[in-house]
Amino acid sequence: MATKNEGINIALPTEILELGELLSSKGSFRRSSLSQPGNQQPHAEQVDALVDALLSKAIKDTAFCRMLGLRRSPSGRIRLKAVAILAWQTLRLSSETMELGELAAGTADPKLPPAEALLRARHEIGIMLAEDTLIGVADTSERNDGPIRKARLPGRTTEFLAGGKTSMGFLTIAKLVGLPTPQDEQPSEKTSKPLPIQTVSDLQTRIAEKVIGLDNQVRSLSSLLVIHLARAQMLRNGNDPGTSNQAILLAGDSGCGKTWLMNVAAKTIGCPFASMSATAMTSEAFVGGKLDDLFRAILTKTKGDLQVARYGIAFTDEWDKKATRFGRDVTTTCIQQEMLVPMQGAEFAISGKRSNERQVTFNSVGTFFAFAGAFNGLAELIRKKTNSSCIGFSAGTRTKRQDYVLDAIRDYGYVREWVNRLTSVMFLPDPSLSSLEKAAANGVLESFNALVGELGIVLFPHGGAIARMAEYALESRTFYRGVKSVWWSIAEAAVASGEKGTVLIGRADIEAAIGRVASGSVGIGDHPVARIGDTAAEEADTTSEAGFAGA
Repeated sequence: MATKNEGINIALPTEILELGELLSSKGSFRRSSLSQPGNQQPHAEQVDALVDALLSKAIKDTAFCRMLGLRRSPSGRIRLKAVAILAWQTLRLSSETMELGELAAGTADPKLPPAEALLRARHEIGIMLAEDTLIGVADTSERNDGPIRKARLPGRTTEFLAGGKTSMGFLTIAKLVGLPTPQDEQPSEKTSKPLPIQTVSDLQTRIAEKVIGLDNQVRSLSSLLVIHLARAQMLRNGNDPGTSNQAILLAGDSGCGKTWLMNVAAKTIGCPFASMSATAMTSEAFVGGKLDDLFRAILTKTKGDLQVARYGIAFTDEWDKKATRFGRDVTTTCIQQEMLVPMQGAEFAISGKRSNERQVTFNSVGTFFAFAGAFNGLAELIRKKTNSSCIGFSAGTRTKRQDYVLDAIRDYGYVREWVNRLTSVMFLPDPSLSSLEKAAANGVLESFNALVGELGIVLFPHGGAIARMAEYALESRTFYRGVKSVWWSIAEAAVASGEKGTVLIGRADIEAAIGRVASGSVGIGDHPVARIGDTAAEEADTTSEAGFAGA
């Protein structure tokens, strides 16, 4: 009879826990629950032999060896013993942290003089903390930058020692969400399917079907997203890609398609996408939105699946409003600095703005970051440094011009650490009239027809309607946002008129919709709605181009 534990490899973790139990029964942190009545404690030589034998086995496990930085050396023995002790403390005694002094005493080499052995152990443990092989815990009685007094295992290491991702030995929120009942014959596949890695050309073609007039930007973004998917696949397989998260900056006037570009790209590759306005972000202790809300939004899109959420796209709009050059409040610099840790990639707690929300540990290693804004004046700063115009750059070998661009972004009002984490900067030009016409007649129209199609309505522009819509969006400099606003007004009028079937949209309808958008007024005029097959209506439209134009 098959069991749920079938396929879980716990041979190496079992031996590591046995070593942790043995080491925890010795030294200053010995606990009564670990004592073995009637059994003598093993000699130091026996312990060393067990450590050396286990180290030889552990080094053969590539993923575990890379995770801990193991090697055949005295430092390797210290690392293995430190992990074994912490694993036993965590999984057996439910004590996640241990004093650094006690941990060093338990891992010290008994062959060395006590003082030297203790210092060598403290030194190696310090290196493990710097590498994030162990997680340091500061004394809560001190300030935030107080000394690190305790250590614990990272979640990935504890999960490995508990039997891997499919084991229920190490419970996480992701595992607790949607657990199969005993009657379920098939296990949940919620986190089992990674996103497929697509080719740049295929991805570019699919994004360009909906994003018009940004061919260069789409090509560059497609390359970055393919790299993002490849990196996510390595992380899922337990491999360290050795590269940082993707973080791009999109600069362009309002309505030029920044959000649309990233939203379409996310849907195309299947990544969860969450957007938040930087104007709503405030630092801790201030009333307003927090960075927590951005990552909680990604988690919501995945229905609580942390492993899927970590490879999503975190989009921050209006980021130019967080530049210090505009003399913003104290939270401006704080938000920039708080963004550094997630961008770099780390495990951090998110709890939302309300104390009754359950705290969740989010791992941003593998998250794609995008920042967007108008950045008025940035081009002028770049020209002053290069004496020429700039169209932006994408990830790759850094050139002198790229240095000028990054310097200009720093001068614009951003901390150096945040700028240094950017992997790409894209400048989005103002859309041309032809680009707006294509968007109005294809991608945007398709979206609205899909929406009103649920109500039995199909919008069909004709007689110069698209051209007038594009002219308005260009003249008002609302661009793609202006096109959407007009279509929203048209769709509202079509629904309000109670029409069904194909509805002809003429130039007069567009003029009326523009008037409603400009004035913010509502109301439907007395003109009849033109429908395919209605001869009288078609003849009337030929002479007056009137559909259901508002007054």
